[in-house]
Amino acid sequence: RALRKFGKLIQIAFGEAGADVLSKDNTISTDGITTSTFVAGRKMQAIFGFAIVNNFNACTECLQEDTMLFVNTIADIVHRACHDNQGAPNKNIGDSFLLVWRLDDDADISKPVGDIADDAVKSFIRASMEVQASEVLRKMTESPKIQEAIPGYRVSLGFGLHVGWGIEGAIGSMLKIDASYLSPNVNLAARLESGTHQFKVDILLSDRVFGMLSPDVQALHRKIDCVTMKGSQLPVTIYTYDVPYFGATTLDELYAYEDPDMDFWDNFPPRTSSTFRRRHAEGVRLYLEGNWSEGRKLLEMCVQENGDGPSKVLLDVMGARKFIAPDGWKGWRELTSK
Repeated sequence: RALRKFGKLIQIAFGEAGADVLSKDNTISTDGITTSTFVAGRKMQAIFGFAIVNNFNACTECLQEDTMLFVNTIADIVHRACHDNQGAPNKNIGDSFLLVWRLDDDADISKPVGDIADDAVKSFIRASMEVQASEVLRKMTESPKIQEAIPGYRVSLGFGLHVGWGIEGAIGSMLKIDASYLSPNVNLAARLESGTHQFKVDILLSDRVFGMLSPDVQALHRKIDCVTMKGSQLPVTIYTYDVPYFGATTLDELYAYEDPDMDFWDNFPPRTSSTFRRRHAEGVRLYLEGNWSEGRKLLEMCVQENGDGPSKVLLDVMGARKFIAPDGWKGWRELTSK
């Protein structure tokens, strides 16, 4: 029983990756169990997701000792949403969380692999909605100090998803180790997470993850740009899902909207209409093809309808060149910030 408890504590402390690494990369001696960091890692495939707490630094300055309650309440929501949807929480990094959906080593990531990609997106939608509806978080952020620093602040998260290979292993020294993943694909997921601030969206996913979604779920997403990012050698087409806002003030109230006879996607469809998404898709198509004068008209209509962040970004890009595509335009641009 003691060994089972110890094993459970290891899994909680290091996550699924840590439990796997520690089961393989350790030796038993008279001094006990020693984990070596001087061993090769293991190459694997996974969908990598990052979640970040927006305005985290300002919140910690105001909350002080209550910061731990604040961040752990968010972590509980994010981790449970991930765990319930085939994923595994891996690392907590202050204001952000790394989450992993492991794939078979020989999985073909150019097409859907079961419903794991659908579930990865689903977990982020669920976490976003639950953070908005959390009564505990709302009471904490209604603090006069936070409202004075960030008027009208409600907790929100940004999410990035990418898929590819990663190296799984123990990182650190004999004084401190973390069991995690390293690769350009992990870094790209983090950069997509950071990009949510620029596009004013909740979720950004790469074209690789989009290609793994089921056709019905793909139809609910929006293509918003094609960019190169630091660490990506090729242009990446990026997509978003418009997370619905219900104005729920408790989790019970949020899930009162759920019809048990309907699936998740029917219960929590994008907050934008299909008409809006078609108009936006046509505007983005014209932008990518270099017809900026016509694309401008449709994207301006999107901004007028709901202040759409992705449309504003493209209008700013085109406006900087007087809505004339540069010579040799190839349908992608460098993302000027993370």
